[in-house]
Amino acid sequence: MLTGSLALASVHLCLACLLVLPSQSKLCSKDVFSTVHILLQSDPNSTCSGCRLYTPSIEDYKRCPRSTMMCFANESKVLIEEWDDYRGPRLDRKLGKLAQWLKQPESECRQCEFQKEETAGKFLADLLKTLQMMNSQHCTRPFRSPERK
Repeated sequence: MLTGSLALASVHLCLACLLVLPSQSKLCSKDVFSTVHILLQSDPNSTCSGCRLYTPSIEDYKRCPRSTMMCFANESKVLIEEWDDYRGPRLDRKLGKLAQWLKQPESECRQCEFQKEETAGKFLADLLKTLQMMNSQHCTRPFRSPERK
C-alpha cells in the first residue's frame, strides 16, 4: 500500500501523463474518410449515373474551409438521395458537423452553386483529398489512407 507522499506523487504523475497525452481534435475525421473511400470504391458513376454535383477544390478549402465543407455536406445529401440503393451512414450530417468546427477567415468565399459540376466519382475523389488534407492537419496520430497500409 502506498503511503501519503508517495501516493500523492503517483496521483500527480498520472494527472501529468493525462495532460500530456494528445487528444484527437473534433476535426479528425477518420471515420468520414473511410466512408468516402468505400463509396469511391463502389463505382459511384454507375450507381449514381447522371449525377452532377457542385465540387469544391482543395484551394477552396484552404481559403474557405467552413463553406467548402458545407458545400460538400449539402451535395453529399443530393448524392445519397440519387444513389441507387444507398444504405450507408448519413455522410451529409457528418460533414455538416465537421463544418461547424471549422474556422473561416473573413474573405470572399464562393457559394456552392458557383463551383464546377462534376460526376459523383470526381466529387467523392475531391472530397477524399480534402478530408485527407484536413486529417493530416488535425489528427494527433499520423494519418494514413486505407490504401497505404
